[in-house]
Amino acid sequence: MIINLNGQPTVLQKNNASVSDLVKERNLAAEGTAVAVNGRLCKAADWDATTLREGDAVTIINAAFGG
Repeated sequence: MIINLNGQPTVLQKNNASVSDLVKERNLAAEGTAVAVNGRLCKAADWDATTLREGDAVTIINAAFGG
């Protein structure tokens, strides 16, 4: 399946991928990561239940915190 991830066409390994699957596939930590699907913020609590579809526009913002 192909989605638009941060404005770039991106192939996902899983056809019925959820937002949670995408975050795992990209090796991102859930904490400090924000995801929007088609311009709408997706709460972390809803990642498992939010299924991505072909052509969806997904924006991921990952904040790395450190000292």
